[in-house]
Amino acid sequence: MSTNGSCVMTQFCQFRALLTCMGVFGVAAVASAQDAETTASVYVWGTNIDESLQQAGEVEVDNSTVFENLDFAIMGELLHRRDDWLYGLDLVYADIGKDVSASVPVQDPQSGGVSAVDADIDFSTNTTIVHGSIGYRWFDDAALELYTTGGIRYTRFDSELKGEIEATGAAYKTKDTENLTDITIGIRGKYRLDPNWSFPFLADVGTGGSEVSWQAFAAVSYETGPHMFSGGYRYMQWRLDDDSDLLDEVTYDGPVLSYSYHF
Repeated sequence: MSTNGSCVMTQFCQFRALLTCMGVFGVAAVASAQDAETTASVYVWGTNIDESLQQAGEVEVDNSTVFENLDFAIMGELLHRRDDWLYGLDLVYADIGKDVSASVPVQDPQSGGVSAVDADIDFSTNTTIVHGSIGYRWFDDAALELYTTGGIRYTRFDSELKGEIEATGAAYKTKDTENLTDITIGIRGKYRLDPNWSFPFLADVGTGGSEVSWQAFAAVSYETGPHMFSGGYRYMQWRLDDDSDLLDEVTYDGPVLSYSYHF
């Protein structure tokens, strides 16, 4: 066979091998796509708010007060699963304002000391939470699914307190903005009772912008077709460092109701 004929045969074999590889990768891609699933969730969080202030003092707002005075809120989660990997984005935005009775720190001009006194105040807070995460599934059987997760949680607190101190009638006003970005690690999973009923859960801890932040969530879920309905409880806490002008510790906790759609 001539040299040109050998080159043609070699190129043909290479082209055929390339087509075979493309076919294999195409089948793998189809299989991978079949394994992929995205879940979009919207939820209502009946949270209590507890803000401990620097140098003593505390503001507490229960979940019934939050619902009555919620100006605007967006709460949702997007999860994408592909093979053993999980990609998540959680978003919370809430704008709350209310007249409440609270304990606030007041400095004594004579002694220089700080003490907590009761005050009637106008309390307002805007809270933004954006948490992006990646998880890897390391255990999965008929009953239990477990992921290890890592991510970044951004939190912004805009807080304002203004009012009147009951004992003295003196006016009180303070405003503070905190931007916190924490690296998080945690676990996430689901315990299955049967094809319809399950117990999803998650927990993580973070640090960086805050001294420490952490959350825990557990629920019971009912799934039918692409729809899932869940009810559970969520707890989140941030412990700020000494650089904060107003806030020392912030806790959000309360029941959660959610609707999810798989596609």
